[in-house]
Amino acid sequence: MNKKTIFWDVDTQFDFMKPEGALYVPGAEEIIDKVSEVRRFALENSYSILSDVDWHRWENPEIAEQPDMETTFPPHCMAGTPGAERIGDLGDVPIDTVEIDEADLEELRELTEKD
Repeated sequence: MNKKTIFWDVDTQFDFMKPEGALYVPGAEEIIDKVSEVRRFALENSYSILSDVDWHRWENPEIAEQPDMETTFPPHCMAGTPGAERIGDLGDVPIDTVEIDEADLEELRELTEKD
């Protein structure tokens, strides 16, 4: 494993990357093949891949039926739905999932502020 370099894969999910997705980013589908190519390169060369994803629940304050598109958004990447699925070739690699809720993030912020 190459310890000096990681590939960081951010929010490459159906709802963002596909035109029929709930919060589509225009043109995102054009990079799906390139994202898959980068993942394959990383795996073939023993680089670590760190991925983060949106994984919302209805009670998340960011989700709104009538979003303002600044601080609230339509339902997207809802936990366990096809819209939350990652796109492209993920490669043959075990995926470890770590879910962090807001309380954990606040505790982490407090700990880092103490240093």
